[in-house]
Amino acid sequence: MRILLQPHFGGNKIHITQNYGKNLFFYDVNSMYPFAMLKPLPNKYKGVSQNGNLDVFFGFVSVSVISRPQNTFHFSFEKAIVFSEEVKMLIKIGYKFKLHYFIRFSQQRLFSKYVNHFYHIRRYSTFGLTKAMMKLCLNSLYGKLATRASRRNSLQLAMAINSYSRAEMVGYKQKEFIYADTDSVVYPFELSHRYLGKEIGLMKLVAKIDEGYFIPNYYRYTSGKTEVIKAKGMIKKVLPKLDSLLFSFKLTYYKKKKYAIYLHETFFKFKYSINNVRFYHQKKSAGTDFFGWLG
Repeated sequence: MRILLQPHFGGNKIHITQNYGKNLFFYDVNSMYPFAMLKPLPNKYKGVSQNGNLDVFFGFVSVSVISRPQNTFHFSFEKAIVFSEEVKMLIKIGYKFKLHYFIRFSQQRLFSKYVNHFYHIRRYSTFGLTKAMMKLCLNSLYGKLATRASRRNSLQLAMAINSYSRAEMVGYKQKEFIYADTDSVVYPFELSHRYLGKEIGLMKLVAKIDEGYFIPNYYRYTSGKTEVIKAKGMIKKVLPKLDSLLFSFKLTYYKKKKYAIYLHETFFKFKYSINNVRFYHQKKSAGTDFFGWLG
């Protein structure tokens, strides 16, 4: 049987509820993707069926969204192939799906020894270069699984790791937040200590933000005497102009906030037009045979 997939593949999208804020708290998950790699992963293909009990099933499910909870910051597809453990989590928070067919895999903790070994060295090393090398070892394995060259043989692993990381962030987005991305969240309050620690998968406080600005693919904040600017993608090319527009003028608090929203809308439209062109070129690849010949 030849299985054509439109997979739900990719990291967490950037979600912004406010473009400007004061007295905020910036948190980051310790090694998000390596943490996801500690969990049971799909190993050997076991077959496809149109019927299955999702509660005890492990693999991938073809789903269509029937309804989704209001103010959700997750699953945006109407129909896709989704990792079973993510489907179970989404149902718990209020999603309703129509299940079309089930692609069964055996499960195994494939990378536990690898991740635990390198994370232990990274956590307890006092040498900066060693920490950087261990981080590279941890992240490059997942990065290799997710490359286009590797997807034909390891897409099921990359999809599952992505799903676990998205599911992990859903819990943090159930609280009131200002900004969230793949593994970071900005809150207007401090998190409970039970979420914090040096262990893999727990949160760490990155910064206490005095004043911050947030738009897609760009944020800037001050923390004490430190100023942090992060930008990526197309917006990075216009960063000098953005800085001069938003920060060189003597704007009041209200005007700053209003201007940030204006820039958010402007760059969102610009980004959408770019993505729309890319999507047009990718339409022909929709339904690519990622798993190859199965059975």
